[in-house]
Amino acid sequence: MKRILKHKDFLSISVIILSVFVFFYQFVLFGKLPIPADTITGLYHPFRDFYASSYPNGMPYKNFLVTDPVRQQYVWKELVVNTYKQGEIPIWNIYEMSGKPLLANFQSGAFYPLNIILFNNPFSVSWSVFIMLQLILAGIFMYCYLKSLNLSSPAVVLGTISWIFSGFFISWLEWGVVGHTILWLPLMLLAVNKILLSKRKKSELFWFFVLLFSLCSSFFAGHLQTFFYASVFLCAYTLCLWFAYGRKIIKLLPFLTVGILFITITSVQWAPTLQFIDLSGRSADQSVKTLGWFIPFQNLTQFVAPDYLGNPATLNYFGIFNYGEFIGYIGMGGLLFAMYGILFRRDKKTLFYSFVLAFSFIFVLQNPLSQLPFTLKIPFISTAQPTRLIVLICFSLSVLTALGFDNFIRNKSKIIIPILILGAVLGGLFGATYVLPDLYSSVQDMLVSRNNMKLPIALFILLALLSIAYVYVQSKKRLAVLILSLIILLSIFDLLRFGWKYTPFVESSYLFPKTSLIKFLQEEKGVFRIGTTDDRILIPNFSTAYGIQSVEGYDPLYTNNYGKFIASSERGDHSVEEPFGFNRTIRPRSLINSKISDFLNIKYVLSFDELNNPKYKKVMEEGTTKLFENLDVLPRVFFVENVKLAKDIQDASNIIHASDLSKTAVVSDKNFIGVYSPGEASITNYGSNKIEIKTSNSKEGFLVISDVYYPSFRATIDGHDAVIVPTNIAFRGIKVPKGNHVIIMRPGLF
Repeated sequence: MKRILKHKDFLSISVIILSVFVFFYQFVLFGKLPIPADTITGLYHPFRDFYASSYPNGMPYKNFLVTDPVRQQYVWKELVVNTYKQGEIPIWNIYEMSGKPLLANFQSGAFYPLNIILFNNPFSVSWSVFIMLQLILAGIFMYCYLKSLNLSSPAVVLGTISWIFSGFFISWLEWGVVGHTILWLPLMLLAVNKILLSKRKKSELFWFFVLLFSLCSSFFAGHLQTFFYASVFLCAYTLCLWFAYGRKIIKLLPFLTVGILFITITSVQWAPTLQFIDLSGRSADQSVKTLGWFIPFQNLTQFVAPDYLGNPATLNYFGIFNYGEFIGYIGMGGLLFAMYGILFRRDKKTLFYSFVLAFSFIFVLQNPLSQLPFTLKIPFISTAQPTRLIVLICFSLSVLTALGFDNFIRNKSKIIIPILILGAVLGGLFGATYVLPDLYSSVQDMLVSRNNMKLPIALFILLALLSIAYVYVQSKKRLAVLILSLIILLSIFDLLRFGWKYTPFVESSYLFPKTSLIKFLQEEKGVFRIGTTDDRILIPNFSTAYGIQSVEGYDPLYTNNYGKFIASSERGDHSVEEPFGFNRTIRPRSLINSKISDFLNIKYVLSFDELNNPKYKKVMEEGTTKLFENLDVLPRVFFVENVKLAKDIQDASNIIHASDLSKTAVVSDKNFIGVYSPGEASITNYGSNKIEIKTSNSKEGFLVISDVYYPSFRATIDGHDAVIVPTNIAFRGIKVPKGNHVIIMRPGLF
């Protein structure tokens, strides 16, 4: 790094880091968390009930689109860290979907090196630092990369600012995993430059390890699709640079070595993840016709005027699908000079990034070529959302911004052409609100577009005037420096305003508050699960934050057999046919009043309505939320008397729903069928990585465990290996010899 940066560069980096601290001023100065916890208290029960006295109409929240961080990434990462603190590897999650992989779901990022930050208490604060660190590291790495391209400091600063506050970074900022995955990309590119162009062996070795570490870190960060795009981009960049500078085969050897070491090191993650993907039901619920799969044509306006179609934070977004999936804004200044670079800079770097930009746009827009991977059902790509390619669009535009701004600073000419082009686009969008009212579904939508064009136009005019003024004061150094500084400051203001509008910063008290109902469930003894009857109550994965086990869950990956079991229990004909209709979220409702809820160990049900079923007894109420106890619930482990053979999963479903599951189990292995002795079983230790069960039976018995079956689990009976057999489609069964025994089950990596 020292050979890249000079003393004066640290001033520029300080400006970048200072802009990040300004963006996070609510956290730094006032302790507000960059976590969308206001959606917890503003959207869901019993939290709305908890605050009902202060907010009878419901607590306000900033952005209803930003809920995943508190439903997935935050709770998973906290679970990972807490498991590590107990001296264990975070392999299994007992709190969601009746048990599912934690490490293998990839987004938990269990092996990410920067997780070390999260070991500091309180977790909410360390998570907030973790979120802020995305922009700091992304800024430092991008600055170093752009500086290695021999660009001027002002150009590097503008390109860096355009990147770290771009639409992609802002829309995914509070997820944590996406930003941490992509922030390593410029460091990887810098390492490639140094390896290919360096003539010193020591320097080459240093950058070899930088490339290896950054590549592994990007992978371990936890977002597979973003890493896939980054790695493909890295390979293309490496090959193009190698082709441009010498084409010596020996120069490719370090990269082949990095690849081999990368595959070896990361196998602890990709091996269990591939196994989980193979066993999951993700492909069953994906379709090329999914709404928002590609960027709708009208949403291209968000690249020029981010709020032309409104903004979810102000509750006036009227575009298609999800605002956050389509936002590629890099600032008005960034856009102006990226356009300048594309039009007037003539070198290989500009050509490469212009090509990546064009290629990415082709595949984020719906056309025969972009639909081809889905038509051909290419593995992974056909289940990935192409709009995420915006990451490469934003990155390419940001580099082009630096290239274009550097060219403008040096040549000081032709700026009028991109000004006219961008001005015509902005003028056309603004004029459409007057002359083409039929484009809008309502007058209100038209007014939203008109009002949200005023600031972009004002910023454009100021930037245009400053750019033109710079051309005429080039001989006056101090004045020229002042104008360049104003362009950068105006761009920072533009992007910070854009980011603040979308990003929630909330009081720490809103983050998973403990209501009286939650406290009751946490203090209840024994091993049990909960269920809900309404999507507004304790939404899936919230229970994980409280250490409460649930049959529900929200994850792109879930075991296919569990999906089949839940789907068959929800359907009148008990069919297991795909698709299930879950599409990431399993929230069974119909089975609450069936015997399946007893088998699933659902001891408590949360509901707004009275449950007119004699097996339920109301325990308590909190506001509009009622808690019922299931008096017929089966224990998590129990012996059955009869084990039947099913010829396939549909046959198993038919038998299950026609049987008394307290006495009958269904398997697909004929070695386990038969009549068994009843017995007693009790759980003496139940944790994510170890379940200990004491059993007693007079003859050979068959023990059913209503935890999801997963092939990585191993079992022992009194220290001797035992076979766990898939039971009742998705759960576990063990044949137990007569007598008193201790059964231990543990998950493996794969």
